[in-house]
Amino acid sequence: MHFTIKISALCLLAVSLSCMDKKKEQSTSNKTETVEDSLKTTKIQILENKKSTIYFRASGTEPFWDLELSKNQIKLKTITDSVITPYVAPSWIENSGVKVYEIQTASSQIKIQINQLECTNAMSGEVSPYTVNIEYKKKAEPSLHIIQGCGNYSSQTPGDQGNKPAY
Repeated sequence: MHFTIKISALCLLAVSLSCMDKKKEQSTSNKTETVEDSLKTTKIQILENKKSTIYFRASGTEPFWDLELSKNQIKLKTITDSVITPYVAPSWIENSGVKVYEIQTASSQIKIQINQLECTNAMSGEVSPYTVNIEYKKKAEPSLHIIQGCGNYSSQTPGDQGNKPAY
């Protein structure tokens, strides 16, 4: 009988240790999920912050394209391609209401003209306060692409100082 009590005690101890290991596994699993959730939240916040730095958007049709100007980069997307360059400060054409961005990288060249001239989207009929003309070329391409569309500012542009126009 004394032997049976010892075996029962050992079995009880083994079951207890097994349960404690399960709790540790669940705790570690929960911590892993919490870290993964935290990383997902951080990635979402970074993407939202990146979007919030976009201060000008433009788009056009035939062919469809989108342009985003932000404090960090200039991104031109077409149906078949994307051109992303670092931000460059624009120049202004005096007394004309035109802002010009000229960018040359090792792989592409882009010239963006933002004209303070009302523009109507050909497909939607939406009216925007700015007409946008873009000339771009990838170095490997033989010809220059010329596209036109409409745009809007979402906030004050970086680099606007003094009496320079805010367009």
